[in-house]
Amino acid sequence: MGSRPGKISPQKTVVIMEEVVESEETKKLHPKEPNQELIIKYPTVENADSKKPPEPTKSTKVVEEIKPLTAEEIEKKSEKILSNVKTSIQKIGSEISSDEALWDFMKNREESLMCLYRAYYALKGAPIESMRKLRLKIGEEFSKANMVSMFCKIVTVALNTGYRDENGLVIKEVHTPLKLCLLLLLNFSDCCISVVEAICAEPQFLESLVSQLTAWQPAKITSPLKEADAKILKWMLSIVHNCSMVESSISRLRSLDFTSTLIPFLSSNSEVTQLQAMASLADIVDEKESEVLQTHPDNIQFVMTVLGKSLGAKDRRHIGWSAKELGRTVRRLARNDANKKLLVTEGALPLLVELAQTGNEDEQEEALLSLWMLAFDEDNRKTMTADEDVMKLLIHFNKSANSALKNASYGALWTMRHILKDSEKYKELGQKICGEVDSLSRHSLDSDTGHVMISYQWNDQHILIRVRDELRANGFKVWMDIDDMGGSTLQAMADAVEKASVILICMSQKYKDSPNCRAEAEYAFQRRKLIIPLKMQRGYEADGWLGFIVGTKLYYEFSGQYSFESRAQNLLKELKMKLKGSQPALADEVDFVEPVHSVPLLMSAPNFDALSVNQWTSTQVLAWLDEHQLEREKFGKLTGLEIAFLKNLKIEAPEFFYKTLTEMVGIKDLLTLSRFVRALGHVPVEDQSAMDNIQK
Repeated sequence: MGSRPGKISPQKTVVIMEEVVESEETKKLHPKEPNQELIIKYPTVENADSKKPPEPTKSTKVVEEIKPLTAEEIEKKSEKILSNVKTSIQKIGSEISSDEALWDFMKNREESLMCLYRAYYALKGAPIESMRKLRLKIGEEFSKANMVSMFCKIVTVALNTGYRDENGLVIKEVHTPLKLCLLLLLNFSDCCISVVEAICAEPQFLESLVSQLTAWQPAKITSPLKEADAKILKWMLSIVHNCSMVESSISRLRSLDFTSTLIPFLSSNSEVTQLQAMASLADIVDEKESEVLQTHPDNIQFVMTVLGKSLGAKDRRHIGWSAKELGRTVRRLARNDANKKLLVTEGALPLLVELAQTGNEDEQEEALLSLWMLAFDEDNRKTMTADEDVMKLLIHFNKSANSALKNASYGALWTMRHILKDSEKYKELGQKICGEVDSLSRHSLDSDTGHVMISYQWNDQHILIRVRDELRANGFKVWMDIDDMGGSTLQAMADAVEKASVILICMSQKYKDSPNCRAEAEYAFQRRKLIIPLKMQRGYEADGWLGFIVGTKLYYEFSGQYSFESRAQNLLKELKMKLKGSQPALADEVDFVEPVHSVPLLMSAPNFDALSVNQWTSTQVLAWLDEHQLEREKFGKLTGLEIAFLKNLKIEAPEFFYKTLTEMVGIKDLLTLSRFVRALGHVPVEDQSAMDNIQK
C-alpha cells in the first residue's frame, strides 16, 4: 500500500485521445535521453485492439529539465492541485439517476475526470514523500465526496453491459470513462487505505471483477485478448493486488473466493500477469491454501528470477516491478509455513542477501524481514547457519544504527539461537544469546511480582490501550510495550514474558504475519505461560503456528462486533478466576500475591528424578506404566521425551492434549484415558532446558 514509495503497477500506461499518459514508474518502458521528451501517438481508442495497429509515430523535442521544487513551491502547488481536484469533484457530482443515464451523465464530465486522473502526477519536481502526502489527501477527498463509489459504479456497469458494440468494436463513450475510473481506482488504492476500504464496501464492484476475471482466465479463452481487453485485465489485477495488501480487505476478498479466481492466472503467458496473481495470492491465501502454491513451484522460481533481474538492472526494476516490491512478495509468501522450505529451495537466500547488501534501507528491511520469516522453519535455520553470506549479513546488520534493520537481523539470530549454540563457528554467538535468555529465566524465579502482559500487533494499539487502562483500573499490574519496553527489543520482550503471570495474545492476521509477534508468542508458549486469546479482527480464525498455540481456548472478542464494556467485564472475570491461585500483583491485595515461577511446581513421584523425565530409559518408562496400571503393550513404545512433552502439553494446551491422546496415542476408552491423565499428574513438569531438547 502507501508505504511503498512511488509504487505504480507496470500496466499504468493509458491511451486517451491519441495521447500516452505515463506514470513515473512506467516511463522506463519508453527510454529517452536526458532533457528530452518522447512523444508517442497511438491509434484512436476504436482501433486500439486491432490486430495490426498502425506503427506509432515518434517525434523528439528538447525540453527543460524539471527543477526540484522548494518547500514553499510544493506547499503552494499542492494547495492549487487540491483546489482543482475539489472543483472537478463538484463539477462531476455524485448522483446518477439510473444505469441507462450513466453514459449521458459522463459525456460532458470527461474533462473533469481527466483532471482527477492527472492530479496523481501533478506535483512534478517534489520529493516522493510530498507526492505521497498530496495523493493521500486527494484519495481522502474522493472517499469523502463518494467519488470512489461513483468510479466503482461506472466500472461495474461498463463491465456488466459491455463496452463493445455488436461488431466487437470499442464504444468510446463507454470505454474512456471505464478505463479512467479503473486507473483512478488503481492509482489511489495504491496510496490511500480509505480508497481500498471504499472499494471493498461497494456492492457488486468486486463481484463484477470476479466475473470478468473468471471469463478471461487463460484456460477459458481460445485466442489472445485484444489490446484494450488485455489492458483492462492488467488494471483489474492491479486493483485486486492493492486491495490484498490491506488487512481489513482480506476477509472480503476471501469471501468472494479470489483465491480460485487468481490461481489460473499463474499459468498466463504474460509474465506481468503471473507476477500480479502470485503477489495477490501471497497476501490472500491462508495456511491451508498456501499448499496450492507449492503445486506451482515454477511461479515461485519466476518470482526469484524477476527479483534477480531487478537487482541487476540500473533502476533495480524488471517488467515494472521494483526490487523492494519483489522482496515484499517473498516476505508475504514466507508468512505461511508451507512456503518457507520451497522459497529456500528455489534460491531465495542469495537473492535476499544481495538485496540487503546493495539496496537502500527500505530494500534492506524487506530482505532482513524475509530472512527472519524464513528462519522460523527448522530446516531453513540449519541451511542459514551453514550459509556464510547469510550469517555475515545478519551479524553485520545486528550492529546497524537503524533500529528496524537491527531488530530484524537480531530477530533472525534470536530464532536461530539454539542451532547457533550447537554449531562450531557460531557457538559463541549462540551461547551469548541463549545466556541472555537464561539469565532472564533465572531472574524470574526469584521475582515476587507478576503482571498481565499484552502481546499485540501495533495496528490494534488504540483499542488495547483501553484494555490496559481497564485492567489497571481494576487493580491489575499490566505490561504493554507502549510504555514498558523502551526500545522494543526481543530481550525486553523476553524479560516481560518471564515476569508475566498471564499473557493476552491479541489475535489478528497482522499478528500472525509479524515475526516479532511470533517470536513473542512462541517464547511465551515455550515458557508454559498461561495464555488468554483476544480476537482483534472480525471474522479472523487463527491457523498455522498461531492456531497451534491458542488451540481451542475460549477467546474474548475486541474486534468491535460487541460492546467494549461487555468484553472487558468478561475478561476481568476470566483473569480473576484463572489467577485465583497465582494472582498477579493487585494494588489493594499485595498480601495475596505468591512468588511467580516460570512453571507451576508439582510434587514428583517418589522414585523419579524431577529434572530428567525426558532422559528416562525404556526400563523407567515401563516401571512408570506398571505403577499406574497402564498396559505395556499399548504404551510401552513411548519415550521419556514424549511423556515429558505430553505433560507440558496438558498444562499449556489441554484441548490439543486430549485430541493428541485420542488421535495419536490411540486411547479410545474413558478408563484408560483417566488412568493415563492421572499418571501424568505424577510426572514433574520439565525445566526449560528439557523443553528445549524436546523442541530440537
